[in-house]
Amino acid sequence: MLLGFFVLLACIGNLTGYGSKTAAAGPALAQSFELRNVPFGLNLQELLHVLPSGERVFVLAGAQAAEASSEQVSTLAVDEDSGEPQATSEGETTTKKFVDWTLVVPSREKSPPLEVFLVSYPWKSAQSVIARQFQQVEWKELKLIESKGGRTAIDGGKLTWNGYAADYVLDREFRPGLRFQDRLRVNLTVNGQCWVAYGIWQEQEAGSKEPMAELLGSLIPKSQPSAAL
Repeated sequence: MLLGFFVLLACIGNLTGYGSKTAAAGPALAQSFELRNVPFGLNLQELLHVLPSGERVFVLAGAQAAEASSEQVSTLAVDEDSGEPQATSEGETTTKKFVDWTLVVPSREKSPPLEVFLVSYPWKSAQSVIARQFQQVEWKELKLIESKGGRTAIDGGKLTWNGYAADYVLDREFRPGLRFQDRLRVNLTVNGQCWVAYGIWQEQEAGSKEPMAELLGSLIPKSQPSAAL
């Protein structure tokens, strides 16, 4: 069964813990893309990971990805009166607590991603992957996200990638303490192969399409890809 998007990201965060197999990344990626002059100090990691469900995961990362630490931010008080009652299994009510997430100010704007995952999906699943990740997108009002956190799309559209108009979606995951982390995904499906790129930013830094487009410009699709591994 194909992994869901956020389950996949969890697997990516702990690749060795999900029964993945490894192989040389360079020759495998070269079957579909030419990689030229990757910016922002990111480099293709030596090994790719093949997940039990068939996805192949290539990693572009730099030294910062291994050393990054989350910035500390001030915690705003939760407005106790802004919650709404919610029934519990015992018939009692609890109160949802909300904060105004629009008050969150990123520490940096248009910074490059900390790391990028290039994921090759089995072609038989391409239609469902594209539909789920780029068409069935959930948008929420920031003021309706609870203080304990939540996730919503905050931007989306097209970015230019080597002559293609590629779909992208920028998600923001809100975390307790008015913290957040941005993730931007781009549909790189071309030449009969289903690929999605996932850029992940350091906590509290705002993700955006401009640095992602610059980075993906170094990933040039081959017009006649070789047979997949």
